Amino acid sequence: MSRPHVIFTHHDDTLGPAGHDEWQAFIADFEGNTDATPATYTWHIGGIITTITAGPAFIPGEFPDPAEGGETTETTATFEFEANVADATFFCSLDLGPFVACTSPLVYSGLAIGEHVLLINAADAEGREQLEPTEYGWVIIPPLDTTAPNKIDMTGTDLVPPEISSEHDKWGILSRPETG
Repeated sequence: MSRPHVIFTHHDDTLGPAGHDEWQAFIADFEGNTDATPATYTWHIGGIITTITAGPAFIPGEFPDPAEGGETTETTATFEFEANVADATFFCSLDLGPFVACTSPLVYSGLAIGEHVLLINAADAEGREQLEPTEYGWVIIPPLDTTAPNKIDMTGTDLVPPEISSEHDKWGILSRPETG
């Protein structure tokens, strides 16, 4: 017969992208019977998190790594994103510009060729903000040039060398000895 004791359990499957975790405490009696109503403690890890679910040249991330972008020729970028809290408000910054209120989906058009970065901060209904903004980078590359090259006219005078006089041949490179 064992003494009464406390059993702590941790449910690993509760830790996920939303940042939830949970512990339970059971009491066991002398015969090994456990409490049918264990004490449970649940908390959030990481605070508020924004997850980008779609963007230009989207490459999904595996938790805990975020999604990222690749190369694209599109000069319009559409983003979809969500937070791990209800009723979140979002603030976005394109290419390190000022943060402005934004909603999902978010569309930017007329973007220049080159590297771009979108930063998103979320806040919950009580005004608590995300500690670090979620970052999404991508590159707009020039489109392939599919136009046919110009043709060179192989007939006519385009290929006839100009006449060279002795004045242009200072070093005698073009002079040939006369045979006689």
